[in-house]
Amino acid sequence: MESHTGRAFIQYTRTKYVYEMATKTITSTEAAYDRLQALKRADESFSDLIERLTEQADPMAFAGSCPGLGDHVEAARAGLEDDLAERQDDLIG
Repeated sequence: MESHTGRAFIQYTRTKYVYEMATKTITSTEAAYDRLQALKRADESFSDLIERLTEQADPMAFAGSCPGLGDHVEAARAGLEDDLAERQDDLIG
């Protein structure tokens, strides 16, 4: 408290904090939207729905669900490496 010309002054400082949640826009087909809409509860936002549907999801549960995918990836990688080597030879000599 400060005293100024015989009067007491109290200095107040007011701080306002505004917290906003970050948002992202996602694109979906109408079919996917319709499927989500059918699963959405009346009191639930789409964010709430997505959180509810994914809260128990274990990404590792899908590991190995595409047999032979690794072979296809390696073949594609080898093809790209061969193509890169050929282009480098053409450019550099």
